Amino acid sequence: MEKATNIIPDIIITDIMMPGMDGLEMIQQIRQSELLSHIPVVAITAKCSEADKIKGVKAGINHYLYKPFDADELNATIDNIIQLRRSIQEKFNRNELESVVDTDADISRNDQAFLTKVIDIIYSQMSQHNVNPQEIASALCISTKQLNRKISAITGQSLGKYIIQVRMNKAKKLLDSNKGYTIAEVSQLCGYEENSNFTRIFKQVYGITPSQYNRRP
Repeated sequence: MEKATNIIPDIIITDIMMPGMDGLEMIQQIRQSELLSHIPVVAITAKCSEADKIKGVKAGINHYLYKPFDADELNATIDNIIQLRRSIQEKFNRNELESVVDTDADISRNDQAFLTKVIDIIYSQMSQHNVNPQEIASALCISTKQLNRKISAITGQSLGKYIIQVRMNKAKKLLDSNKGYTIAEVSQLCGYEENSNFTRIFKQVYGITPSQYNRRP
């Protein structure tokens, strides 16, 4: 658990029978951890009764491998987990963040809650014109490195890129609204003091300036 907390691994492979803390107890702690809950867990075990399997699924095991197992089977299992994670990450690059968080069944409830919390903190900082990765991490009681690893694991994006996407999604929603916001007002509401910075980043993300976006048919 200490090692997992320090490095935030992409995947955990564990035995069930271990001295001290067994695999099931460890997995339960992982699933209860806001920082680690997203990590897929492969459990290797000789206990293959239906009752044992149900107990493991309830604890939060993603995949079981029964002893004796084949190395090719383990590698194939890992490949499948990685592909599923990549497909989830791709959705964050194709869709509005909030819709992905609210509706995607592939994202666990813990991860949905975590991303919602991060978005809320970014929105709060935007209103104060001070979006700061270190302060986001501090508000979550974790380090910036840990937050970056968690965001990257769920979305496939760095923390910095994710923050920009949240702000630009907010900008696009404001421009799409019927409230008649000016570009300057949207810039301020998204936490940018200078319109030129806002326009530059908006164009980097969407390929057109906010003014061009407003002139769309």
